[in-house]
Amino acid sequence: MNDLWNGLPAMAQDSLMFLALLLPIAVLAFVILRGFAPWPLVRAMLWRFRGTSLLFGLLIAVSVGTGIGLVAQERALRQGSARAADKFDLVVAAPGNEITMLLASVFLEPSDVSLLDGARFHAVASHPGVDFAAPIAFGDSVGDAPVIGTTADFANHLSDGHIEGRLWQARGEALVGAATGIAIGAELEPAHGVGAEAEEGGNRPIETACLTGAL
Repeated sequence: MNDLWNGLPAMAQDSLMFLALLLPIAVLAFVILRGFAPWPLVRAMLWRFRGTSLLFGLLIAVSVGTGIGLVAQERALRQGSARAADKFDLVVAAPGNEITMLLASVFLEPSDVSLLDGARFHAVASHPGVDFAAPIAFGDSVGDAPVIGTTADFANHLSDGHIEGRLWQARGEALVGAATGIAIGAELEPAHGVGAEAEEGGNRPIETACLTGAL
């Protein structure tokens, strides 16, 4: 039953919930008004006070529409966040704020956080209970987009193998996020830092990066 409900479009779910809320009121009204004929009186009152009735109708419509919009946005945000984090079973990071580390590693929010050293990552990756582990390094950017260092296996894991173009095969090659609007084949110069604090130039391992694919 849950799978059937979750498979419905958001508009269908909202409509069914709205009908479920109205159903008790409709049943109660039917029981109370049974044997009476109130509709001519209702029509006469609505027509006599048509301006006030129209205003109240518009207010109710706006309030209902606003409520449905907020519920739909909340659901979309919750489902989008769950899908983004679905590929991450566990995040292992240096000591710090858990929320900050989650936003930095899963949602790529710019953050000043420490990185694990190679020895600690190797200890995690080689643990018998770990099927797959990948490093995530950040700190550089291109414009407002962060530059992320990781492995080709992790890029395939995130995209389920659906990469436009090809993976990087040599030093100085990279993938680009499809939402950035940057074309495959472009050459970019990463800066150290993000946003207004980014430093052009400097001592970086890679001065330019050629984009070979998008995910």
